[in-house]
Formats: sequence, C-alpha cells, structure tokens
Amino acid sequence: MRLESIMKTDIVTTNAKESAQGAFQLMKMKQCHHLIVIGDEGIVGIVSSRDLGGPHGDELRADKTVSEFMVKDIVTAETSTSLHEAAELMRGNSIGCLPILEKKNLRGIITVTDLLKILAGSTE
Repeated sequence: MRLESIMKTDIVTTNAKESAQGAFQLMKMKQCHHLIVIGDEGIVGIVSSRDLGGPHGDELRADKTVSEFMVKDIVTAETSTSLHEAAELMRGNSIGCLPILEKKNLRGIITVTDLLKILAGSTE
C-alpha cells in the first residue's frame, strides 16, 4: 500500500510568523494536531499541539510565534513510499506525522493516528 492511496490531502498549514495562540486555535477549529509551516521556499517546519503546550499552554504561547515552537528538521516521505516504510520512518525518528511530497511539492500528510486506524481496519 502506497501513501498516495491513504494520505490525507486536506492539509492544514500556517506560517512561521503566525501567533502561537492563533496556530493552536486553528488546530482546535480544524480538529487536527499538526500544522505544516510553509514559507517562501516550501515547508520550513512542523508544529504540533503538544509543541504549543496543549490545552493548558496559554501562558506558554503568550506573545510568541510559531517559529519559536516549530520543528525545523523535517522528515518527509514521497507519495510512492510504502505504508511500512512510512511507519518505520515515523518510529525511527519518533515523530507523529509525515508530510507527503511529490516532486518536492506538498501533497498530503499521514499521522500515527492514521496508521493505527489502518492497522485496526478502520476507514473513518
């Protein structure tokens, strides 16, 4: 099974200058736990709700931007990457999501939750 057939294509993005609180609110509104951070040169980072302090992190996020919390060393996969390879990448790098690229362009995302749903046989 290749990632192109299972990845989510409704990718939620932000930019590095966005307020950390605004990014957290966007995650709540879109019901997601990861935002891909986009800059002039493409993907520049990833930020998770955990990175932003979670639901009790208002004080941590106050007067800060996404750039202060985002992970800049990004691990990505290609649309042709197998599910097994993606799982190994995520496990080996202790990450919760993989941006999926095709010819260096962002095409989708897959998360640990997505992998667990597939493993459990759920298609929700």
